Amino acid sequence: MEAFYFLVFGALSAVVAALEFSKTSKDRITTTPAFNSFKNNYILVYSLMMAGDWLQGPYVYYLYTTYGYGKGDIGHLFIAGFGSSMLFGTIVGSLADKQGRKRACVTYCITYILSCITKHSPQYKILMVGRILGGIATSLLFSSFESWLVAEHNKRAFDQQWLSLTFSKAIFLGNGLVAILAGLFGNVLVDTLNLGPVSPFDAASCFLAIGMAIILSSWTENYGDTSENKDLITQFKGAAVAIASDEKIALLGAIQSLFEGSMYTFVFLWTPALSPNSEEIPHGFIFATFMLSSMLGSSLASRLLARSSLKVESYMQIVFAVSAVCLFIPVLTSFLVTPSTEKGGGITFSGCIQLLGFCAFEACVGIFWPSIMKMRSQYIPEEARSTIMNFFRIPLNIFVCVVLYNVDSFPITVMFGMCSIFLFLASVLQKRLSAVVEKSTRKERGATGSSLDLTVCSIWLADVERHRKSDGLLDLICYSKCRKIVMKQLTVTLTKGLVFLYPPSEDSVIQVTKQNYNSCNLKNPILYMNNGNSLFNITRPGEFYFTSGAEGHCEKLQKLHISIGGGNGTSYDEADSPAFAPSPSYTNVFGSIPVQSSNSTSASSSGKVEISVFAAVGLLFLTLFIGSTIL
Repeated sequence: MEAFYFLVFGALSAVVAALEFSKTSKDRITTTPAFNSFKNNYILVYSLMMAGDWLQGPYVYYLYTTYGYGKGDIGHLFIAGFGSSMLFGTIVGSLADKQGRKRACVTYCITYILSCITKHSPQYKILMVGRILGGIATSLLFSSFESWLVAEHNKRAFDQQWLSLTFSKAIFLGNGLVAILAGLFGNVLVDTLNLGPVSPFDAASCFLAIGMAIILSSWTENYGDTSENKDLITQFKGAAVAIASDEKIALLGAIQSLFEGSMYTFVFLWTPALSPNSEEIPHGFIFATFMLSSMLGSSLASRLLARSSLKVESYMQIVFAVSAVCLFIPVLTSFLVTPSTEKGGGITFSGCIQLLGFCAFEACVGIFWPSIMKMRSQYIPEEARSTIMNFFRIPLNIFVCVVLYNVDSFPITVMFGMCSIFLFLASVLQKRLSAVVEKSTRKERGATGSSLDLTVCSIWLADVERHRKSDGLLDLICYSKCRKIVMKQLTVTLTKGLVFLYPPSEDSVIQVTKQNYNSCNLKNPILYMNNGNSLFNITRPGEFYFTSGAEGHCEKLQKLHISIGGGNGTSYDEADSPAFAPSPSYTNVFGSIPVQSSNSTSASSSGKVEISVFAAVGLLFLTLFIGSTIL
């Protein structure tokens, strides 16, 4: 059976190489040197961060066993890691939005290095502290880096489609190639050089320190909501309300939790599934094969994301359905293939079939990561991105803790069947998300009174300081069909501004030159705004030109010329009357506009309920964990 492993690995390698080298112009996105430099810097840092994470993974359990701890004690250590990620993840996420994502990324490096240092001690309490630090670091890894990237990408006014390129390349290298190399390097340190099971953790600390140095020297700081009057509780409530009031965000969170929960459960189950009778299997080689499958998936994702006509919401329905079938294979083989009772030996025929299914599942994982990142960048509001992303991880961590606590209570086929059901449910929710997005698009079309695929946008005169506290909208200037606004009587002061309200998941606003305004050239904008509640400070009289940042919208006349100062009166050209403008049919990410919908109260209440549930469940798990540890 040894030839079987090499055959699978070789076939996957050939397919990945063929996909990468056969890319045509349709599969590639034309970018600029400035973006390429930015992308390469991020991918380098992300790869170093992932190297620090991947080096530790294969040796955590093994290290604990060398210190003499049994399965129960080790299980408690793992539960501590996931529990701390659940309890402290939302806090560190909110701090990242408030204090800065760059600082949060540096904090990740420091926290994980400290976690690695604790591995030198065999004392259980110190190892417990290390697992708690590792859980906090994991929350930062899967939220702060992505949040920094999205905000910085938008701040530099790069094309939105280029963000998909960064995501797919980061996953291809960081979660694929780097994982394989980290596994091989760890094997050299432990087995070839006989440096002991702690050596991979020391190597991980070195990679993390190098990455931290690059972050400190080359990254700029960016923030979420910088309002000084918002404390952590207010941020939590804002994030919970955003999830409860926007079905797209809630669906996205449920989909992510279902998929990642099944994925992490798979991590614990694949070894006993392939060797139920203690068959000798090459764990390291199989792990490398899985990572190669993930690279295959991320390579496919880069092709899918490069096609603007193909929506992520559509193809991910298929990906989740295929994932469900893949993890249902162990259940099928238990009925269709006669199980072997022979102890030891090589992998069985049933194991070979399952291994192929697991490789297909890992390919789905490779497609999932850049695709979910793309959807998060579209639907999660910028001011609370890290907080909401860590909210998504709360049910995930609860699920994994429950599975770890009861891993010996159910047959392995039941666990795989449960994961398959969750993945099928994720596919159903993904279909619902696609329908919600399509419905939202049709509703916005209908609101414009036109068959053109345009986005509803209302423009308000605002008091700058009051608007930053969410109550500064003064007068509705125009709604939906504005072409030109002349504001001759407006006194130019630093306290006045224009606020553009629009659905952030579907559009953006860019300020351009007169020449680019006339030619609908969206490249090199003067200002790029995409948070759905975009404030333009009026600092001088003059002519200002804006257009939608969505492809094709400018050509359909979704653009605006504003003339400020120099006379008397205010006029509207081809604009709806402000007095009769309806309330927009979408949820504003920074708070409701003056005409609030009736369900705003219920959304706020739902947010409070969710926070209470999260807190109660977190305290329950912490109590159970502490009690079991003491006993």
